[in-house]
Amino acid sequence: MNISYLQIVILINLKGLLLVDFHTRGVTANSARFCARLELLHKAIRRKRPGVLSNGVLLLYDNARPHTVSVTRDLKQRFRWNFLGHPPHSPDLASSDFHLFWSLNKYLAGHHFRTDAEVQEAVLKWLRDLDPDFFYAGFD
Repeated sequence: MNISYLQIVILINLKGLLLVDFHTRGVTANSARFCARLELLHKAIRRKRPGVLSNGVLLLYDNARPHTVSVTRDLKQRFRWNFLGHPPHSPDLASSDFHLFWSLNKYLAGHHFRTDAEVQEAVLKWLRDLDPDFFYAGFD
């Protein structure tokens, strides 16, 4: 299986994992899908880190079209979240993404998966086994 076909959205804060969402093969990435992920994130924060919502949320995301359209802006305003935009047309990962995905790539190296479900299981296991200090180091 070629992992390049599997898109993984991992949302973390300094205390660790908040949400993991795997892109379904064949489903278009659009503003509705992105807004659905933001709704899932809002619920995850309310459940796992309730004080964060009242203290303020600051998200870093790229400037893909689904992230910048009016329906997405409206949802961000409703949640009263602040967003750090990614530089326009930047091919670079955020440094926290580089830290995370470089380590994940190293962990998965040499493994062979037959199905998307096997990849997802391995990724989730790796994420759940990480020490919270790993996430802090990614932001440092």
